[in-house]
Amino acid sequence: MFEIDTKYLKDKPFKPTDFVGKDLTRADKKRLKEVIKSGTLKYQISGEDIPSLIDESYNYQVIMFFDLELTNIKSATFVNNILQKSVIKAPCIFKFHDHAYYCYAFADKRLSMQEEGQIVVDNTVVTAPQPNNAKFDERLSYKNIKNRNNKRFFYTELMIKAYLLDNIKLVSNLMSIFDIPIWYDEHKKMSFYTKLKELQQLQKEQAKVTMAKDKVELNSKMKELITKIMEYYAN
Repeated sequence: MFEIDTKYLKDKPFKPTDFVGKDLTRADKKRLKEVIKSGTLKYQISGEDIPSLIDESYNYQVIMFFDLELTNIKSATFVNNILQKSVIKAPCIFKFHDHAYYCYAFADKRLSMQEEGQIVVDNTVVTAPQPNNAKFDERLSYKNIKNRNNKRFFYTELMIKAYLLDNIKLVSNLMSIFDIPIWYDEHKKMSFYTKLKELQQLQKEQAKVTMAKDKVELNSKMKELITKIMEYYAN
């Protein structure tokens, strides 16, 4: 998975019931037991080769990489939402797969300021399913993640790059961003990602509206947003 350095290899198997948290609703517990067939902790990035980030907002001491077999890949978003928010508090990435397809799932987490020991999920990404024999994109390779100033920067770069590869048609020439030093500027990187998500949401809204005036208004907003997005290519 992501051609991660073998020094982080774990290959620790889990039973499906290990992913069923005690605080979940009865319905969620039942569904998790039905859709998770098996699980393995494939890798765990720990130690300080990539520095940890521990402050009042974040606790990125490890990054866990799980491989989970599902009965159907269509359950990936549900499983990711439940496990990321309620079961596994450490930063983690899932590779979900069934007999034919796989996808990756991420969640950028921060510490709750209201409830001690709880986490808040700010961003989630679940990539579109692709065939199990699909070629791995080298831009997601461990060796090609540029910002290793701390584990959160590493995590969010991998998450955003997976999102970009999954949404290459959002704006023109989007893939050129891989060759721009934006990855070394965390604020700029996250701002760029946020604007892409806003554009994607506007496109979804436009597909639903029927009134001409509403389409015109949304088109105007999208053009303005695309102009702002394109500014990142020049800086």
